[in-house]
Amino acid sequence: MKNLLSYLPLLFITCLMSYSIYVVLTTNIIFSYEHYIGLTVILIALISMPFSRLINRISTLSVLVLGSFSQAAFTPIISRTRLGLAIGHFSIEIVIQRYCIILLILFIILNWGWIKGWKQRAA
Repeated sequence: MKNLLSYLPLLFITCLMSYSIYVVLTTNIIFSYEHYIGLTVILIALISMPFSRLINRISTLSVLVLGSFSQAAFTPIISRTRLGLAIGHFSIEIVIQRYCIILLILFIILNWGWIKGWKQRAA
């Protein structure tokens, strides 16, 4: 059962992307580059699922990180939150997608043992 739970974030973003594809095919909304990045990495994760669990996990993690920082998108309309700090003419701004951060946290919780083992192997 725990093995199936680890695929929950991938299942969720796959459903969101499937809905996005349906909306694009039936309306005049078009994909942006963020959607194509998300679709490509999701397809890599889905195709690698029966062959390599490592590639599946790495691609799921990478697409969630990219989505968290608005470099990949899974919904037809991209909702972003901007966080920033400005001092004089200098400013720092981070653009995030809140639902991707929630899915990233869920992925980390469900795959904590793998992440911990991967971190130890890298050290």
